[in-house]
Amino acid sequence: MIENKFKSVSIFRLLITLFTLTFVVFNEYQNDKSQVLYGSIIYALFCFIILAIFILVVIFDFLLFYKSKQIKSLTPTLIGIILITISITIHKYHIYKINQKTIYKATSNWIKTDDSNIRYEIEFKENGNFVAYEDFEDGVFTKFYYGKYEKKDSIIQTDCKIGEKNISNRLLIRETKNIKNKISKQLIQLDKKDKKITTQLIFTFKIN
Repeated sequence: MIENKFKSVSIFRLLITLFTLTFVVFNEYQNDKSQVLYGSIIYALFCFIILAIFILVVIFDFLLFYKSKQIKSLTPTLIGIILITISITIHKYHIYKINQKTIYKATSNWIKTDDSNIRYEIEFKENGNFVAYEDFEDGVFTKFYYGKYEKKDSIIQTDCKIGEKNISNRLLIRETKNIKNKISKQLIQLDKKDKKITTQLIFTFKIN
């Protein structure tokens, strides 16, 4: 009875589709949070192999459909298309957040921690969005943080703290002069009482 129920569906191809394309969805979800330098090259190779496997699944599904004349024969193909659509949507959304127009930008110096070297870059986008990059070891590994911000005069307020160093969600834009009297802008972290937070991180601030 079980054999009759599933004779027009390839369980083997269904499992292959679920295993390979769920892996792709999971990786796209992780890539929205963190990325490894040059990891995209290896990931692209895996995706190419998985796509080739999925094309074979589609071919054999249609051969089975031709024999059985039952739409459920295409179950692995249909599930695969759904998973691919989810993966593409996650990827497109990540690119959209990253590529929004940047209005202000703050970049920190590199600081040494117990585990590694860290640097931060915060891009304040249009429509009140921001993307923060937490780079480890000269950019070998990067974490992404997303949120909203408001700017009032010289104060930028974000809706969350950023990164492992927990950068304050209240920031002050302040002008400074170097030895040559050249004016530059810095982003200063403030505590809840609007007092400067002493830290190794020094953010230079730029208006695009």
